[in-house]
Amino acid sequence: MNARTSARRASALRWESLCRQCGVCCYEKRYTGIFSLYTDLSSPCRHLDTKTRHCKVYESRFRVCGDCRKMTIIHALFASYLPADCGYVQRYRGLFKKRRD
Repeated sequence: MNARTSARRASALRWESLCRQCGVCCYEKRYTGIFSLYTDLSSPCRHLDTKTRHCKVYESRFRVCGDCRKMTIIHALFASYLPADCGYVQRYRGLFKKRRD
């Protein structure tokens, strides 16, 4: 493993460590209007263990589940379906807010 690969892996691990494993991003999203998206908490992904809130196919989730999307900074900043206590939301919306204050 070269230095670049190691740095990418470390960055990915730091990103993943922000996740609080609430499972909200693993529920079906529905539109209520043109741009209004909400999380339907009665429709979990079939790969989500709702008791542990862990994905049963986590390592291969993007290959196995066509609906699974990688969490990005854009999601953290703008996705209305993510709860305020989401680790990604707190990290990035908090940074943005601090810079504006």
